[in-house]
Amino acid sequence: MSLSTSRVSIVADLLSYGEDAAAQWAWEAPREVLEEVLTVASWVLYNGPGLADGSSMLISKAVALAGVYVHESRPRDLHRKRRDLRLYAATVANDTPYAQERFLGSDDYDAVGPDARSYWGQQQLPQAST
Repeated sequence: MSLSTSRVSIVADLLSYGEDAAAQWAWEAPREVLEEVLTVASWVLYNGPGLADGSSMLISKAVALAGVYVHESRPRDLHRKRRDLRLYAATVANDTPYAQERFLGSDDYDAVGPDARSYWGQQQLPQAST
């Protein structure tokens, strides 16, 4: 299943996890590149690490991980483990036609390299606290 979202949501996801450089890059990135981010995010969400209880990660986290991966050409953990919801909300309030442009990822996961598959495919996230 492919993901769809706006440019401002991708930027907000990155900023909320402390990925300022990738967020700035996402404001300027061409359509094809942001569609690649969503393709990778979809793979991470459905095939990547999950929580010990069997649930999957937040879509926002998958998008941020994918944005960093596409921007830096390598997988890594995010600067923040938890997102800053105030920063996310302030960013998505940027309501311009350019910010609201929508993108759709692909169901073919060619954008997910073997480095990302091995890095995220074996991880298990800590149990969520209630």
